[in-house]
Amino acid sequence: MNPSLQKGGWKRGVIDGLPLLGGYIPVAISFGVIAVQAGFSTLEATLISVFIYA
Repeated sequence: MNPSLQKGGWKRGVIDGLPLLGGYIPVAISFGVIAVQAGFSTLEATLISVFIYA
C-alpha cells in the first residue's frame, strides 16, 4: 500500500473521531472528581482507568 495513502487515512480517522471527545471528556472529568473525592492517588486512578475502562 502506498505510504501517502496510509498517512491520509490515519489523518482522516483522527478527524472523524474528534466528535467522540464530546462524550469522553465529561466522563473523564467526572471520574477524576469522583476519584479525588474517594481518596484515590494519581497512580490508583490511572490504573483503574487503564484496566477497567480500557
